Amino acid sequence: MSESELATHYGVSRTPIRAAIASLADSDLVHVRPQVGTRVSLIDLDEVSQAQFIRESLETNALRYACDTEDRDFSIIQATIAEQRRIASIGDSEAFFLADEAFHQQTFDLAGYSGAWSVVGRSRFQLDRIRRLSIGLAQPQKLAELCSEHEEIVRCVVSRDAERAVEKLRTHIRRYIVDGPGLRKAYPDYFVCN
Repeated sequence: MSESELATHYGVSRTPIRAAIASLADSDLVHVRPQVGTRVSLIDLDEVSQAQFIRESLETNALRYACDTEDRDFSIIQATIAEQRRIASIGDSEAFFLADEAFHQQTFDLAGYSGAWSVVGRSRFQLDRIRRLSIGLAQPQKLAELCSEHEEIVRCVVSRDAERAVEKLRTHIRRYIVDGPGLRKAYPDYFVCN
């Protein structure tokens, strides 16, 4: 990536481009080599696995708390699922990804631990790259299946069945670890060879 080309493309000076590249480098999404250039980093499945572990640990515990919390309002999370179903029907993968993010953040909101989502956010850049790739390639029936999994997770929380909610969530969020090797085989240029 060239700072000057990016600045021209976005119609801004090189200063915000440098700041954006520095932020991306801090997240290991790009590698900056002085006098050589900036390159997008490859997806590392080991880092994906680490991020998935952190996310699963925090989100399953959030679901347990959500099952025990009194006065829970499910209207927002249910509206998110309905919106996700609508988006799945038109095949907008970016909007689907954002709605998926909203759903998972709302599980923390139900538990009363909204701030914990930001901890998940700081660790998940590589995981999100796999998720975006997987969602972008998904057929409409797979997107509908993801929505059904969300509905089942919420049904378990509504009925205060913490063990089943956690089991459903684990299966749901581990799919990207399962998808990783197949995606690496299909797109070897996107991945670190381990």
